[in-house]
Amino acid sequence: MIRRPARASVAAMLLVLAMPLIPSVAYVTAGDPAKVAAGCAGVRSGVIPARGYLADPAGLEAGNFWWQAGYDGTRICAGVVQMWLRYPGRENAEWLAGLYRGPLLVSVIADKDYVMNAGWHSRQFTIPAGASAGSICVGVRLGRGQAATISRTCADPG
Repeated sequence: MIRRPARASVAAMLLVLAMPLIPSVAYVTAGDPAKVAAGCAGVRSGVIPARGYLADPAGLEAGNFWWQAGYDGTRICAGVVQMWLRYPGRENAEWLAGLYRGPLLVSVIADKDYVMNAGWHSRQFTIPAGASAGSICVGVRLGRGQAATISRTCADPG
């Protein structure tokens, strides 16, 4: 007689196969108690308020984020920042994302240059494992040299 796998394990396998994996993020399954005990606490998420060119097409948010903190709450196990930017015209922009503790930058999430056409653009950046938890800020520097404009906005995950 052939033994069929339980429905729950089949559903779990399908979910894992369908889930996109993010590079440099460690994944833990619920069936591995040794890793869960030494791993991460609950998920925190939030919206980063819109400001200037940092805005989605609706003008409501500059982006959003989620992360899973370690049990002591000071380090991040895994996370992602999604940010929006409206390019006023074809030009260079430096996309910036970081974690802050008070006024101090404690971890750089992204510092990328892109040249794009006018319109709304979105990028997703992985928060490095082990980064210090704190306020999350996104910013942009449009243009180059003296004519460059800088915008920044932050959210506190609480």
